[in-house]
Amino acid sequence: METRKIQQVGGGTYTVSLPGWWATEHGVSAGDTAYLYPHSDGSLVVRWGEAADSPLASTRVPVPSDAPPRAAADALDAAYVAGFEEIDVSGVAASPPPAAEVAVSAPQSARGDGDGSGTAGPTAAQRDAVIDRARTLPGVDVAASSADHVAVRGLFDAADVSIRRSLMRLRFNALAAHEAAIDAVTASGGGVVERVEDRCHTADRTVRLIERYGNRGLAQRSTLDALAVSRPQVAGCVAAARALERATARAGDVAAVGERAAGSLDDDVARVLRGVSEDACASVDAATDALVEAVGGSSRVPSAHDARRQCARVRRVADCVERAALDDDAAAMRTPSTAAVAVRAIDGLVGTADCGAAIAAVALRMAVGAQR
Repeated sequence: METRKIQQVGGGTYTVSLPGWWATEHGVSAGDTAYLYPHSDGSLVVRWGEAADSPLASTRVPVPSDAPPRAAADALDAAYVAGFEEIDVSGVAASPPPAAEVAVSAPQSARGDGDGSGTAGPTAAQRDAVIDRARTLPGVDVAASSADHVAVRGLFDAADVSIRRSLMRLRFNALAAHEAAIDAVTASGGGVVERVEDRCHTADRTVRLIERYGNRGLAQRSTLDALAVSRPQVAGCVAAARALERATARAGDVAAVGERAAGSLDDDVARVLRGVSEDACASVDAATDALVEAVGGSSRVPSAHDARRQCARVRRVADCVERAALDDDAAAMRTPSTAAVAVRAIDGLVGTADCGAAIAAVALRMAVGAQR
């Protein structure tokens, strides 16, 4: 690292000298034009020449013609989450078979060059899989589809995306899923598993959107400026989004238990499980509040600590329920099936509370970082 004194010249302009060795190494000389890019984090990027296209402007995703359709859809997924603005899914010739197979198959001349380097469009099944997957990804659309390729283009600018609102949607989605799931366990509601699965799909789409713009932010500062977050914040938001997705998946586990329970729980056990569910959801709720406030520049450290205390309370009650399930004298656990339902449900709720604790840890890190 080198230091330089800032000097002021006429008209209020400030100047700083460049190291001579650096200017020589990069071909910078007197009279050249420098391009200045100020950013919201206080940094000032200096370039000699206008900024080239973003490294995430476009990409071509080759898919072997013998790959299953799911592989083509997964390739689109990977490019989407990586943050590419334009994604072109095209085909390549199938990979050559192993040497042992070549020896017993048709002559080389009948098969072409066999080196896998030829080009071909994706198969019809691959194109359909890519188009179907693109329709599930927020913020993109299929711009073109032909026998040669499928082109997917981004529709959103970073300024159109709010990380904070996306996190709040994930929280609402997770809590609504848990409310339906615990109703299925304690009141034998029907059709809950399908509804919770829909919420899991919604969570997956929202998380991928956050990951997409998180990766774009790590690659280019202008995206961070538009999102109004710092790099540590965007990394924390991605981690919290994944935790909220896991909390929604835990609701799916609880709902599946409810489908099998069919109203078999004792009223006292049902009441305990509902109380644990409320504490687990309160942990997620308070932790997300603290996180969203931290992203916005405020500090809600007490909310984060509340979330961790609620998580600890859930674990204490869970231990009591599990001990009762093993106690032959526990009247509420009158049958092995009742005990099994209670333990499986409580396991899902503990997992949800753990997600709240994970989000609270992210919020605390952000709050501490903001106080530096």
